[in-house]
Amino acid sequence: MRTKTTASSTRRFATVLSAGVILATSGCFALFSLDGYGPPAEATDGSSDADAKADVGVVAADATPPGRTVFVTSQTFNGDLGTRNGGDMKCQSAAMAAGLPGTYRAWLSEDGASVVDRLVTDAGPLRLVNGAMVASSSADLAKNGPRAGIALDEKGQKRGGGGCEDGGLTAWTGTGPKGVAPATSGMDCARWRTNGSQTGLAGLVGSTDDSWTSACQRPCGQQAALYCIQQ
Repeated sequence: MRTKTTASSTRRFATVLSAGVILATSGCFALFSLDGYGPPAEATDGSSDADAKADVGVVAADATPPGRTVFVTSQTFNGDLGTRNGGDMKCQSAAMAAGLPGTYRAWLSEDGASVVDRLVTDAGPLRLVNGAMVASSSADLAKNGPRAGIALDEKGQKRGGGGCEDGGLTAWTGTGPKGVAPATSGMDCARWRTNGSQTGLAGLVGSTDDSWTSACQRPCGQQAALYCIQQ
């Protein structure tokens, strides 16, 4: 009888001990989970590391200001442009024909009205159609001139070369250095409305010094290109 009682007690002890081990083990796993040592929690919104990186990439790309395009027209014109607005229209037509987006204005001044006052000055850098940097802004172009000569047309074709007296390509500007109209009047082909005997100031295409905008006085009946700047 003593032996039977002892065996029964032993079985009850073993059962209690087993339950204690199970509870202790469960408690350890719970502690690991609470302390952050367990497996990582599953994402609840369906996102992933790749999605997060993609989002960062989009933000970084959007933070980069896009460049604006500047070109010299492939077509040349006499000094009767139909006023400065007519010059703008010629730039816009050239850009549209080449598939270039945006709104364009011609680099043209007239007596008492400087081109620097009619351009958007803080809308980002100016680049040739191949991406080469011309200036950090329209204001920078007016103040310091082009870093790269404006010698690509709207189609990306090379233009320019030569000087004023040897057949070099020029562009009507009516504009002196710093983007302002010259102090001397009569350099704008009668406000860009005549192809007669009057004269207009032109720049030398491809130049990077002041002659890019102020190089030659041309009879208004001669042909010259236009510089066009996206706004």
